[in-house]
Amino acid sequence: MSRIGESGDDRLLGGSVDADYSIDEYEEKKEDSAEEYYDLPPAIRSRTLIWSVISLALGILSLLLCPFYYVSLVFAVAGVVCAIISRKNLGFFDKLAVLGIIFGIMGFVFGIFSLVASVIGLF
Repeated sequence: MSRIGESGDDRLLGGSVDADYSIDEYEEKKEDSAEEYYDLPPAIRSRTLIWSVISLALGILSLLLCPFYYVSLVFAVAGVVCAIISRKNLGFFDKLAVLGIIFGIMGFVFGIFSLVASVIGLF
């Protein structure tokens, strides 16, 4: 069992890390937080999952509305923020939040392209 910060791991982490737990314990803790989520009653689970769904919806809207850069940029940033709030509530990024982040970033990038294109007169 290796400790975090030993045997070359500090290269990946950007320096040495003083940790009181091993990599195996970290993986177990991460799995436990996901299991704890699925052990919650459905009513509580749906309230915590709503931020992920909102993140995904805003990410998709930011992609669909990228020709309207002013709307797309706002929806993209809001989608990423909702995904971060979801992670804070759940303790991990679920699949919907990850998709919301991906679509939000794509919508932001395409919104910037649309903004640049409209400024230089392509639209």
